[in-house]
Amino acid sequence: MKIFRIVAAVMMLLFAALQYNDPDPLFWMVIYGLTSAVCFLSIKLKSKFFIVSSLVLSIVFLGYAGYNWPSTWMGFEQTIPPSLDAEKARESVGLIIAALFIAIAIIKR
Repeated sequence: MKIFRIVAAVMMLLFAALQYNDPDPLFWMVIYGLTSAVCFLSIKLKSKFFIVSSLVLSIVFLGYAGYNWPSTWMGFEQTIPPSLDAEKARESVGLIIAALFIAIAIIKR
């Protein structure tokens, strides 16, 4: 599990780095950065507060993914003109991945 936590943390750092050209990069860099931090910290931290707050963060991410889910599924490809539904699909799936990484890193102890 330690390897999973490290790989997940590094992957989320890469996700954060790829957000530089997003319309709202800081928001997504914070989300992916928090996910990376939780994955790294879950290697050593075992306090109940850390576990509960991490799982709450995971639930918040899932809730926002559901709230942000596109009204029409068009996949991930950008269309011309740009589709808001494609952007929402990418964002929602990114949130689901982040939530799953946090949950797995915390629950599988």
